[in-house]
Amino acid sequence: MMTEKKAASDNSVQERGVTAKGVEAWVIEGNRRFRSDPGNIARIEMTKSGQHPKRAVAGCGDSRVAANNTNSASIGDQFNTQAIAAMLDNAGIAALMYPVLHLGTRVVDIEVHTGCGGIAAAIQFIKTGKLPDAEKDSILNQEVRRIASVLSATPSALDDPTAASILVGSEVAKRFAGCSSEIREMAKSGELGINVWLYDIKTGEKHVVGRVAYDGRSDSFVVVRV
Repeated sequence: MMTEKKAASDNSVQERGVTAKGVEAWVIEGNRRFRSDPGNIARIEMTKSGQHPKRAVAGCGDSRVAANNTNSASIGDQFNTQAIAAMLDNAGIAALMYPVLHLGTRVVDIEVHTGCGGIAAAIQFIKTGKLPDAEKDSILNQEVRRIASVLSATPSALDDPTAASILVGSEVAKRFAGCSSEIREMAKSGELGINVWLYDIKTGEKHVVGRVAYDGRSDSFVVVRV
C-alpha cells in the first residue's frame, strides 16, 4: 500500500513537470548563481562575523509573500520567521525575541497578506466544521483551529478575509508586545516598534495597517489602525 501511494504521488508530481531530482538541481543551480553575484559575496563577507538585522519579521509561509523578496532585502537585513497565516506559536515568538534581546533589533513587523489559504481554511472550519486534513488531530488541523479561535471572536471578519488576516496579525503583534517583561517595557516606552503590515498578492504592494501602542487605562497593548 505504501508503495502504491508513493507511486501515485510521484506520478502527480511528474505530471506537473517537477521531480525531486529536478528541484535539487534547480536549488544547486540557483545557489551557484547566488555565489557568482559580487554583491552577494560582499554581503556574505560583511556579515560572516555577526548579524545586526534592521528588523525582525514574521510572515506567512506562502511562497508568493517571502518577506526578503517583497522589499528587496539583502543578506543580514532581516531576521525572518514564518507560520501559517503568520499565526506564531511559542517557537515563532521566541524567534522574534532573539534579535530584539541579543542583536539590537528595534523593529518587529508582522506581515499578513491577501488571499491567505490559512485564513480561508479557518473561516471554512468556523462556517462548516471542515478541516484541511483528513486526520482530525493533525498538526495542520490544530493550527487551523488556533487561527479560527482568534477569528471566531469577531464574526464580521468571517466575511472579509483581508480583515481576518489583519485581525490575526494584530493579535500576534499584541502577544509579542507582552511576551516578556523586558520586551513589554521596550514596547511600552516606545523603544521597540511593533507593526502589522499587509501585502497584496495581486499588486505586490505592502503597507503598514497597524501599530502596537500601550493603553495605560487598561494596562494592555492595542493595535492602532493606520
